[in-house]
Amino acid sequence: MVAVSGLIWRGDEVLFLHRVQPPLVWVPPGGRMEAGEEPLAALRREIREETSLERVEVVAPCIAEAGCHDGREMLFLDFVCAYAAGEISLDPAEHDAWRWLHIEKLAQADVEVTLAAGGEPVAIYRWRDEELRLSHSLEQLRLSRRILDCLKH
Repeated sequence: MVAVSGLIWRGDEVLFLHRVQPPLVWVPPGGRMEAGEEPLAALRREIREETSLERVEVVAPCIAEAGCHDGREMLFLDFVCAYAAGEISLDPAEHDAWRWLHIEKLAQADVEVTLAAGGEPVAIYRWRDEELRLSHSLEQLRLSRRILDCLKH
């Protein structure tokens, strides 16, 4: 199985959605590719289905890694993207909240990486009064931001 996701940047902020199904973590828009579907088509479909955003520029692939989801092996393909315009509207069957997360705020957190029950890695970002469980580490987010900066300037 292959899953695609878009790390969508708006300035120094990246878009994350909160899942309603376990693991209850914040993830970028994305999901499994359908049979015969090309990765970019799957990514655009998933972004549209999960956020209603139509104006997102897919810049480049940035992370590929093998892992587990729901106890099954999966290849995850992340793409760095740039937000262009549009209002976010979520599918409540999949996500109950969205946030633009500022990279500097994430960098100020204490971070612990652990595994969710299904085998997915989870980065727990902790501040004095807040905790976020994200699907991506600070290093992965910084890498995607550097790729965006290199290719967009």
